[in-house]
Amino acid sequence: MTAYRLKLAGTLVISDDFQLGFIHPSERDQEPRLGEQMTARVISQYPDGTLKLSLRPRAYEAISDDALMLLATLQHAPEGHIAFTDKSTPDDIKAYFGISKGQFKRAVGHLMKQRLAEQHDGELWLTQAGEERHEQDGASN
Repeated sequence: MTAYRLKLAGTLVISDDFQLGFIHPSERDQEPRLGEQMTARVISQYPDGTLKLSLRPRAYEAISDDALMLLATLQHAPEGHIAFTDKSTPDDIKAYFGISKGQFKRAVGHLMKQRLAEQHDGELWLTQAGEERHEQDGASN
């Protein structure tokens, strides 16, 4: 996709096969530059055939800021584990991480679903995949 018109209401793009598309401001983190090439996913199609597009990943694919914070905490923990699980008290979680217990549980669930962390022995542990991700992130910086 190539941005060909930047408007207050959103960005108009055209694909390599001349399909027109529209990206609403809520479906992007920043406005593309005029002529910028990008990859977008199709959300739906307007009645006139224009594609409704998004530059954001699907919600279940995106890793939240809270999950990234927990992952970074685990990656920098000396033994690769911390003494917190979904059974920890809300006050302890809030005092250490600055987030609610609900946010903590969602973040832990996300990390566990991606096999980046696991819970056992009353602690949250970094998995081999979590360590490898840390090494890859370090190599790309």
